[in-house]
Amino acid sequence: MVLQFKRDHYNWGDSFFIYDENGNKQFKVKNSILLWNKKWEIRDLNKNVLVTIKQEPKSIVKKKFYIMIGDQPVVTITRELSLIPKFFIEGVSWEVNGFMPTEHDMMQGSEIIYSLHDEGCRWCQGPTLRIADFVDPMITLGVALTMGFIFYAEEGKGGTNYL
Repeated sequence: MVLQFKRDHYNWGDSFFIYDENGNKQFKVKNSILLWNKKWEIRDLNKNVLVTIKQEPKSIVKKKFYIMIGDQPVVTITRELSLIPKFFIEGVSWEVNGFMPTEHDMMQGSEIIYSLHDEGCRWCQGPTLRIADFVDPMITLGVALTMGFIFYAEEGKGGTNYL
């Protein structure tokens, strides 16, 4: 599956669309800020929630995100404070290769789970997400978005430049 992000900038309160390789809308990511939590929902075009991403209340030492299908967390990603990004991914046996928001791969052993690369003009078209055929695309999309949120949260900005 190949998906395109066609937005250059969003912040915690924005919503945006994700497109297929032909430019057709496939999903909407709806963001909301709760009192202490941040939450994103990946929805189909009929507004059904497919995946929810929740951030645990802020901690100085670590950032923790839950990728959920229904009410059940299926993947947990923790980013611990260090000079070199250190990620702990629970629920899947994946590891990050690279640590740039629009230039990284997610690996399981020697297999590429997904590849996120800026393949075009960043101001006119965002990064391209290539998801392997043998993995759940919704969980993978949730992980890819979460990694971007974590990368840009490191900058301490109210908004992000992920897409």
